[in-house]
Amino acid sequence: ISDNPVTVMIDASGAVSADGGKNGPDLKGRSEGDIMAALSSAAKSNPDLAVMVAADKDIAYQKVIDVTSRLRQAGVARVGLAVK
Repeated sequence: ISDNPVTVMIDASGAVSADGGKNGPDLKGRSEGDIMAALSSAAKSNPDLAVMVAADKDIAYQKVIDVTSRLRQAGVARVGLAVK
């Protein structure tokens, strides 16, 4: 995974937010659907786009699986899990 991956965060309430990292799209303050659309577009132009999923420790694991699956469906090949 690259030095500056895009980070998709899932907070304790299940809300999804993202940080575009050093080279990714500007994702601050965007909805989950907008984030997925932007990452799908970014993945098309950069097949090596790396995305880390960071979830609050209290979040249901199924939400993490759902977000990871949506990223893969959006065309992001390199999805990792950040451990906190």
